[in-house]
Amino acid sequence: GKVALKQAEESLRVLEATTPLDLTAAERAGRIAEEDLARHLEVDRPMNEKSARFMLEGAQNSLEYEMEELRQLEKMYNADDLTEETEEIILKRQRNAVKRAEFSLELAKIRCEQALEIGLPRDDEAIEDSTLRAKLARAKARVTLPLALRAENMELEKLKVEQARGNEKLQKLLADREAMIVTAPADGIVYYGRCVRGKWSGAASVAEKLRPGGSILANDVFMTIVKPGPMFVRAAVPEKELHWIRPELKGTGRPTAFPDMRLAAAVAEVDPIPSSAGSFEARIRVSLKKQAEAIMPGMECSVKLVPYLNKKALTVPATALGTDPLDDQKHYVVRVGKDEKQKKQRVVIGKKAGDRVEILKGLSEGDEVLLEYPKDKQ
Repeated sequence: GKVALKQAEESLRVLEATTPLDLTAAERAGRIAEEDLARHLEVDRPMNEKSARFMLEGAQNSLEYEMEELRQLEKMYNADDLTEETEEIILKRQRNAVKRAEFSLELAKIRCEQALEIGLPRDDEAIEDSTLRAKLARAKARVTLPLALRAENMELEKLKVEQARGNEKLQKLLADREAMIVTAPADGIVYYGRCVRGKWSGAASVAEKLRPGGSILANDVFMTIVKPGPMFVRAAVPEKELHWIRPELKGTGRPTAFPDMRLAAAVAEVDPIPSSAGSFEARIRVSLKKQAEAIMPGMECSVKLVPYLNKKALTVPATALGTDPLDDQKHYVVRVGKDEKQKKQRVVIGKKAGDRVEILKGLSEGDEVLLEYPKDKQ
C-alpha cells in the first residue's frame, strides 16, 4: 500500500524529469541522422568517389611517367658512350620503378572499383537505414514517451484511489473491531455458554464456535460472567414439601465436591410459581468463608433444612395411625393396655417426618400402640 504508492510517486517524479530529456535526445538523434545523410549525399560521397577516381588517375599518371622515363633513358643510353655496366644498373632501377607503378595502378583500380561499386553503396544504405531508424525512433518517442508519462500518472492515481479505499476499509475494520470489543460489565469468572437455573449449558458447542473460523449467531449467549460471591443455592422443592419451606429457614449445605465441608444456609425466597410440574424453586443463601474459596458457581451441593424441631415430641409410626372414613381429620391408634386389652384411641396429630407422625393429644409417653392399625378398625 504505502510502499507501492511511494515507489510509484518516485517513479513518476523520475519519469517526469527524464521524459523531456528522452524526447530531446530522440529529436537530436533524428536531426543528427538527417544532417549526416545530407552531408553524406552532398559532401562525403562525392568526395570519396572523387578521391577513388583521383587515386586511380594518379596511379595511371605515375605509370606513364615511369614508362616515359624508361624510354628516355634507353634512348639516351643508346647514344652516349657510358659503360655498359653503369647503363645496366640505371635501366634496371627504372624497370623496377615501372613494375611498382604497374602494381600501384592495378591496386588503385581494385580499390577504386571496390569504393565505387561496394563501399559507397554500402555506406549509402547504412546511412539511409540509420537515418530512417532515427526518424522512426523520434516518431515513436513523440508518441510513446507522453503515453508512458500519462500511464504512470494514471497508475499513480489508481494507487491513490486504491489506498484511499484501503484506508476507508481499514477504518471500517477498525470500527468493526472496536464494536467487537466486549467490555465486561463486572468483575468475575468467565464461563462458556449460559446458566439456566444454576446449570451451565452449551459450553461444548460454544467452544467449537469460538475457534478460528467459527461463527456466532446474533443474540446468541456464548459467554457469561459470574461473580464468585455472594453465592446462593437453587433448590427444587416438591409441591408436597412446599409448606415446610419459608424465608429465613436455617439449614446446612454440603458441597458435592467437598463432602466434609459444612456451609451455613438460610432460605432467601421461594418462587410462588412452579418452575416445572410439581416443583418450586427456592433460593438459599450460603455463607462462604475462606475455606470455601474453592467452591465455584455451577457446582452442586445438598442442603438440609430443619423446618420444625420439637425435642420433646411424641411420635408413632405412620402405619400405626388410622383415619375416620367419613372425616379424614379424625385419627386413631389402637392402644394396648397392661392387660393386653386393645382399645381404639382418638389422637390429634401434628407434624409428619418420613414415616413418623407427631402426636399432640391422646397419648402419653410410655403408652403402647399397635404398630399396624387393624384394617377392621377402619
